[in-house]
Amino acid sequence: MTSEEKPDKVKVFASVMAYAPILVLRVGVAFLRMKRRVRKTSRSFEKGLLSRGMAPGLAHRLALSYEGDLRTRTVLGRLTGGAFPRTSLR
Repeated sequence: MTSEEKPDKVKVFASVMAYAPILVLRVGVAFLRMKRRVRKTSRSFEKGLLSRGMAPGLAHRLALSYEGDLRTRTVLGRLTGGAFPRTSLR
């Protein structure tokens, strides 16, 4: 590595680190919005199933299954290739 390459790498790293907190904040806010939409949709899905005469237990399980696909651990597990295993706390 030449002496000219080292300052360039430092500048690139510094510029990336300057935008990292902003990027994390924006992605975090987008993720929370998505989770809120999923939660609302899950509730309306369950209400629709109940209004059409489905058994309450089955409707609740289906709604939880829909909502569970976007749980934090599930999404992180998909992004990292399974490093965050699915665990059941219920």
